[in-house]
Amino acid sequence: MPYNLGVRISDSGRSDMPETKNATVENNTMNGDIVRIGTSVGVSPDNIVLKNNN
Repeated sequence: MPYNLGVRISDSGRSDMPETKNATVENNTMNGDIVRIGTSVGVSPDNIVLKNNN
């Protein structure tokens, strides 16, 4: 099933590149679009924050 991608947070996974962290997606009107977080991105309360998006 196709989806509309509104935001993508990803990480290259390369050790010579900085890690993706401390990203906030907040207060957005998504219109049914989704937020996708790559498998190599660590998700914790102080790392990737998704809130108040509708």
